[in-house]
Amino acid sequence: MLKAFEKYWFVLAIVVTSALLASLALQLALARILSMLVTVTGITLPILFIAKECWQAHQQGKCTGKKMVRELILDLFGLLLMMGSSLYAGRLTGGYVSLHASIWLGVPAGFATGFVAAWIVRSVWGRFVKVNI
Repeated sequence: MLKAFEKYWFVLAIVVTSALLASLALQLALARILSMLVTVTGITLPILFIAKECWQAHQQGKCTGKKMVRELILDLFGLLLMMGSSLYAGRLTGGYVSLHASIWLGVPAGFATGFVAAWIVRSVWGRFVKVNI
């Protein structure tokens, strides 16, 4: 099951996001449920992927138990920073644009800003972790 998510994560993300956007126009009550699904899935799957990767490295003898725990904590903290900055920046931008223009411009602006914020934090965190290993 996890392999299917790893293989088709991008398609799954597009389908669920498209359903969420469609529900904003068609059924607002459904949007709340779908947004919760997107949030829970968006947090759970990366944690599972990170844990699986660290566990496999430990099983193959590439790292000790202490190093596995350290790598897991660093990766999860990086994920927390990335998702937090993405949510914060996307919400600020989406709210501002929705307030001054329309919701149909605010949603894509929030998505784009969140994506850029996550990409920047991921790049900086990746360099920080490589330097301090």
